[in-house]
Amino acid sequence: MWKYPLDLEGKQPLKRSYHICTQINRCVTMKDGIIYPCNTIAGIGHFNKYFKKNLEVSPGDVLELHKVKDIREVYDFLYTPKPFCKYCNRQGVEFGIKYGNSKREIGEWT
Repeated sequence: MWKYPLDLEGKQPLKRSYHICTQINRCVTMKDGIIYPCNTIAGIGHFNKYFKKNLEVSPGDVLELHKVKDIREVYDFLYTPKPFCKYCNRQGVEFGIKYGNSKREIGEWT
C-alpha cells in the first residue's frame, strides 16, 4: 500500500506537485457532467466532511462539460496544473504501508 499525503495548509508548489503526480490525468473522473483531473479532487468532499476540513475545490479544478465548446478546451484543462495541487504533498509519498483496516485517523491521509 502507499499514501499520497495531503498538505492541510495548501503550501505545496503547484507546478511541482502537478509534474510529479502519478494520478493526474491517469485517474480522470467524470461525475454529474463534471470532469475532475484526479480522484483526489473528485473525492475530497468525503475527506472534508469526515475530518471537518475545508480543502477547497475551486472552479479552476474542474471542467463542466456543458460549458465546453471544443475538445481543445478539454486538453488544455487536463494538461495544466490545478489550484488544488497546492494540497498534494507528492514528495511525501510513502510506500510499503502494511495493508489493514483503516483507523479512520487523519494521519492516514496527511
